[in-house]
Amino acid sequence: MKRKLFILTTMIFAFFFLTCIGICQAQNFIKGFSLKVTGGYGTMVIGDYNAVVEDTEQYYDDLRALIESINGFQVSKTGEFKKINMGLEFEGEIIIDLSGPFGIGFGVGYIRRSNESEIGFSMTGIPGLSSSSLSYEPIITVIPVNLSLYFFLSVAPSMNFYLYGGLGYYMGKLTVTSKSVTDGFLQKSELEVKDKGFGFHAGAGLEFNIAPKVAIFIEGKGRYCKLKSCEGHSDSLSGTVWYLDYQAFDTNKWYSGLALQEDKPSGDDIRNVREFAFNLTGISLRTGIRIKF
Repeated sequence: MKRKLFILTTMIFAFFFLTCIGICQAQNFIKGFSLKVTGGYGTMVIGDYNAVVEDTEQYYDDLRALIESINGFQVSKTGEFKKINMGLEFEGEIIIDLSGPFGIGFGVGYIRRSNESEIGFSMTGIPGLSSSSLSYEPIITVIPVNLSLYFFLSVAPSMNFYLYGGLGYYMGKLTVTSKSVTDGFLQKSELEVKDKGFGFHAGAGLEFNIAPKVAIFIEGKGRYCKLKSCEGHSDSLSGTVWYLDYQAFDTNKWYSGLALQEDKPSGDDIRNVREFAFNLTGISLRTGIRIKF
């Protein structure tokens, strides 16, 4: 179903893009084309993954306090689990430069986020157990396909101010590799989560002409997109990825977590169940070059 949706969406983008070209050519509105290449650094809300990471560390802190409450047991902790936020963004875009102040852009981008983290524990007084560690290596990659309307305004002989905004189709993937080591015994697993969906974007920038057909620019861009129907697989398991609150049997407290299964999880120790979501919403500061043809 999602493959059919992606094909349909691509066809809609292509149809709209080619229709605009045809109309503009028929009315002699096109004055040229330009290639815009952009790189930048930005934020991303992330959402559910960061909430799970935060609560996982809280669980281990609570468990450590519980263990230390037993006479003679001591636990020291190193490291911390890190949230995902900042990262690099790239985009290539073809802009149809229309007569007047407008342009139509069709672009494809690449967004990546990652932040490996690890916590370790050293224990004394606990028979048969001396050290333990747990690490996560999350990688988020997003391929946005964007359609934008541009408005250019000349503010000086060699400088333009511009605004743009439009619709995007975002293909997102989260891969999390986790490792746990207890007294030298290694366990490793990998979870891959995917989803696709629509979003919106807008931006503004200043463009400086450094040659008759070449300009450099600096801009700010914001986007809104939330992918809310994620499918995943891990080792031999596959299905829907669920976000939930669970009650740990040892600390008796509630924490946010994930479940990978076809049916919606249920039980006395589970609450607030919904499908896992990527929140790709964020802002970025970008720069690049535009070459006119």
